[in-house]
Amino acid sequence: MADSPESLPLAEQPPDDQALLARAFWLLLDHGRPLEVGVLADALQREPAAVAAAVDRLEQAGLTRRDPAGRLLGSHGLSVAPTHHELVIDGRRRWTWCAYDAVGILGALEADGQVHSRSPHSGTLIELTFDAGQPATTDAVVFMAEEPCRSVIDEWCPLVNLFEHDQAAAAWARQHGISGAAQPVAQATRLGAAAWRAYLWPGTTPAGCCPPGGPPTPTGAQEGTHAHQD
Repeated sequence: MADSPESLPLAEQPPDDQALLARAFWLLLDHGRPLEVGVLADALQREPAAVAAAVDRLEQAGLTRRDPAGRLLGSHGLSVAPTHHELVIDGRRRWTWCAYDAVGILGALEADGQVHSRSPHSGTLIELTFDAGQPATTDAVVFMAEEPCRSVIDEWCPLVNLFEHDQAAAAWARQHGISGAAQPVAQATRLGAAAWRAYLWPGTTPAGCCPPGGPPTPTGAQEGTHAHQD
């Protein structure tokens, strides 16, 4: 079982985009509803047109998602629209684009919570419990795909799932011809927590934490990235 994925599918983003993604994450987490681009622009103290252009670019890269009204539904893996991965974080119900997002977010925020998902191999319901960002003991694993992609949300995230055990993940990957490795939930949480701390606060993304292409590191992120810093 590999200790960490060799690469993950995120190209490095300019500092302005890093700040945008981080601020959008905090606003979505705090408020739990679709985010108007104008509200995000105000939080960033940037021109709405510039923020709208950045959101267009990030959506094309599969790094965010909007509803038909143009409001942001997700950022840095966190979603306010239902997905296959339900996340309950400090009592708040949200969702994530993939299993790695869910464990990484809970780990980085050192939060209490639960993850509810289903194994693509068997349909078995998998429930993880976290206490202060640490997962309870479980046989479940996170399958980390090593497939290159152009859209993180559409192409990589559907391959990164929770499985009831390592054998189920391996069987599913063989059946579908997908390259990757299963990681124990505790290990995936450690790697994910390091990645999301770097995404959400200034710092450097550790090597091997993320998908084929390398993650957006928030080094040099500008305006405060936490909504509570407004």
